[in-house]
Amino acid sequence: MPLDHHVRYLLVDDYIDDQNQRDQILINELRFVHGSIDQAKQELHGSIDQVKQDLKEFKDDVKTQFARIDERFDTFSQDINQRFDGLDLQYRRMAAYFRNNNLRNPILPINPIVSYLPGRGIIHPESSLYP
Repeated sequence: MPLDHHVRYLLVDDYIDDQNQRDQILINELRFVHGSIDQAKQELHGSIDQVKQDLKEFKDDVKTQFARIDERFDTFSQDINQRFDGLDLQYRRMAAYFRNNNLRNPILPINPIVSYLPGRGIIHPESSLYP
């Protein structure tokens, strides 16, 4: 069998140089990927911090809005209570007035007429003053 002179063999030094070049290319690629990952992490942390800040501002705005709504409801509730107290006062006054006007028997007790003070509500007179 004749030797084939067309077969080329790679020398050890050439093989080592080739491997070193490939290793260097891989190292450079890995450095680039690592740098890209670090840059993406920094951008992501910056974005996360911004989202946290925006969320905190949103929560503060929501708390402020709820405080305003609570204040409005409290004011509305006080106004409604005052109006109902006023209506109740008018009813009680009219009922006492009509009853007292219709009394024909001096033995029956006189119903006292109630009054209304803002901030305190309906005030009943002292019952001992009325027989």
